[in-house]
Amino acid sequence: MKKAVFFFLCLISLPVFAQEMNQMRVVGKGEYRPDKIVTSSRIDRSGRVCSCIMIVSDLEGILDITANNGVVSRDHSPGTDLLFVSPDERFLTIKKDGYLPLEIILYEYDITLVSGQTWRLKLTGDKKLDLIPVSIDVDKENVSVYIEGKFEGTGKTYQLSAGSHELRLEKSGYKTISQAIDVSTKNILFRFNMTETDPLLIKFQSNPEGAEIYLDNANIGQTNKDKFVYEGKHALKLMKSGYLDIQKDIDVKETASNIFKFALVKNAVVLSLRVVPSDARILINKEDYSGKTEIELPPGRYKFEISMDGYLAVTDVIDLELGKPVTKDFTLRKITGKLQLTVSPTDADVELLKGDKIIEQWKGSKQFQSLQVGTYTLKAKANGYKAYTKDITIAESQKALEDVTLEKGSEIGKNMVFVKGGYFMMGSNDGEADEKPIHKIWVDDFNIGKYEVTQKEWQEVMGSNPSYYRGEDLPVDQVSWNDVQDYLSKLNAKTGKKYRLPTEAEWEYAARGGNKSRGYEYSGSNNIEEAAWYNGNSGSKTHPAGTKKPNELGLYDMTGNVWEWCSDWYDENYYKNSPDRNPQGGKGSSRLLRGGSWDNSDYNCRVSVRSSNSPGSNDKVLLVFV
Repeated sequence: MKKAVFFFLCLISLPVFAQEMNQMRVVGKGEYRPDKIVTSSRIDRSGRVCSCIMIVSDLEGILDITANNGVVSRDHSPGTDLLFVSPDERFLTIKKDGYLPLEIILYEYDITLVSGQTWRLKLTGDKKLDLIPVSIDVDKENVSVYIEGKFEGTGKTYQLSAGSHELRLEKSGYKTISQAIDVSTKNILFRFNMTETDPLLIKFQSNPEGAEIYLDNANIGQTNKDKFVYEGKHALKLMKSGYLDIQKDIDVKETASNIFKFALVKNAVVLSLRVVPSDARILINKEDYSGKTEIELPPGRYKFEISMDGYLAVTDVIDLELGKPVTKDFTLRKITGKLQLTVSPTDADVELLKGDKIIEQWKGSKQFQSLQVGTYTLKAKANGYKAYTKDITIAESQKALEDVTLEKGSEIGKNMVFVKGGYFMMGSNDGEADEKPIHKIWVDDFNIGKYEVTQKEWQEVMGSNPSYYRGEDLPVDQVSWNDVQDYLSKLNAKTGKKYRLPTEAEWEYAARGGNKSRGYEYSGSNNIEEAAWYNGNSGSKTHPAGTKKPNELGLYDMTGNVWEWCSDWYDENYYKNSPDRNPQGGKGSSRLLRGGSWDNSDYNCRVSVRSSNSPGSNDKVLLVFV
């Protein structure tokens, strides 16, 4: 009997203990407080700006509050506790003497934490009085029981106060039961039968698409997505890189459309940058954002490093907060030195360049009191004098002294390359009909211009410049074969030498690299990007002579830039009966052109390609000295 009495006493003591304990509870849902911004001084262990949970309570005394990932810091005032936690926090536990512990799962109260944001929760306490053990008898196992909308477990017995209670029973694959039950000491048993149901079609849509869908903690794919699920509440989470997570419960009902649409919010702050000079290098947390004026970055702290050669570098640290666009201006200050320049003759034309950009042009001597540090190219020219070019360096807070004296004479004929004669295989069996057949040809020794004839050289002889694309270092264009003969006549009279155009055989032998040939498809390379300006890289214009890779003989622009006149008449069948030594070309009505140009394809720039035009038509010239 003693054992029986002891067992009976233990059973009746449980309700008495429950009656003596108070119950804490959350009132309503979480409230987002945009007016309460977390400052950047509140940082978690990962360096992120914290989120804040404001606990407002009508309970007396101090609450014992813990977080799953730990509370970073806490500010307490009567009735209010500010908890600063990591943005990925999901759980809180609140304890107080005389009350049962309260576990708070944040998403159940519609709270999604974000760095810098604050959410408010209201807490109160209810005393559990006159609790009655109630049995919920369901014909299926593992049925989820919700009382007053709160999940209470999957058991059979629950302690409830007398009166009406909202009961909801859920089980996947079965129709949800929702009804009110009236509890009293005489009404403690409630029986239910679950009705099996078919799954319902639901649709998940998001803007933008492609968000990962987690339904009841299982990944089911990406939006936009259709899925069959059973009626009832389901835990949903949407995740997409660069956007804030969406986490909420959805209620799937047989009578509803079950289309769930979500507009994703970017987890980013818009940063507008204005940097002078605009081509300065921009590093943000060591990542290169050079050239960008509008950038989207996640909230957080960022280090900016702005730099450029010849300028003082600037660094800055910026805190970016969600919902607060930022505009930043950076103006780099030049590092300067001085330049003092004397020029003879005093009327010489002088220009200062940095790379291919002209900084300034003038005549004679000049002094610069503030010139940005770096390497410059100094050029000077005058009629009757050889051109002068020199690289100079300007150092910080120092004066560079330059004394330029031009040498009398002319540049014409200066850049000639000797070509040792020999045999080579002329033409191609893989090209057009007039490139066939390949045939063995001998050419004698000759000299050929290292560069295409420039506008400066043409101007010095002819006194005019017919070119469409202007620049003294650019090859001359818009000159006919007949114009070239006039040029050669004046040039030979001026120099006392014998310049002429190359024959087609001499041109191809030189373009192929002469006796140093490596058999390239283009002049100097099998990669046309290395060898030539053509329609794939020219930007629809000519370029300064000698800026691409030379061929085996040191000749430039034999491929591309501008077409080159040869001395021969064009005959499309000439290769079939050409003499094997120093061929001079066939008979026809047009003159030969070779090498392709800036507006031709790579196929039409091969060294074996032949073209022609009437002697009076405008193209360009290449000179040979023999």
